[in-house]
Amino acid sequence: MTDKCIHCGRKTNPGSGLFANRVPVFGTLEEKMGDGFRYPEGEWICRECDAMRD
Repeated sequence: MTDKCIHCGRKTNPGSGLFANRVPVFGTLEEKMGDGFRYPEGEWICRECDAMRD
């Protein structure tokens, strides 16, 4: 597991400033790669990147 945002790659771990509003992303590595995420090994998307997807 990694605390990187799957879209922008910024850390979403505690103390990063992006921890409180991060959103979990479910799916396999292959599904995330198919969705075009640049950092598909992550399990979170930061609130800023999630807001851009809406």
